[in-house]
Amino acid sequence: MIMKNNPVEHIKVGYLIHRIERFLQREIQSRLNHLGITFSMFHFLRLLLKEDGRRHKEITAESGLTSSTTASAMKSLEKEGLISRRRDIKDSREIYIYLTPKAHQLRPVLDQVTNEVIVKAMGGLSKDQIQSLQISLNEVAKALEVGASH
Repeated sequence: MIMKNNPVEHIKVGYLIHRIERFLQREIQSRLNHLGITFSMFHFLRLLLKEDGRRHKEITAESGLTSSTTASAMKSLEKEGLISRRRDIKDSREIYIYLTPKAHQLRPVLDQVTNEVIVKAMGGLSKDQIQSLQISLNEVAKALEVGASH
């Protein structure tokens, strides 16, 4: 466990996580440019491919982004013909997001892009190293989640 009295020593970990995120985004974006899909659109498409017909609130919560960021991405996805929005019959305040057939046709490409980037990023690590990294990063994420104890 890291000593709480000297956290500055470990600031490099946060920087590395940030750099890796940027590199991953760049790798994914470069593979999607020819499709006109941004990284943000990719992110939300992946969430909807896991479970289609989700409420805007659920997508926002799972993405960890703001409601306005989600709304902007949904607008872009709708403009590209990749999603449709439908109001709940019982509660018109609730908006459900559904993938269009065009979006479903992109699944193999999105899966391929995801796999290529993961293989590139993790190719030099053993199974044990990958498992250890996932466990460690999950612990970091849990510690930083909204509502976490101080």
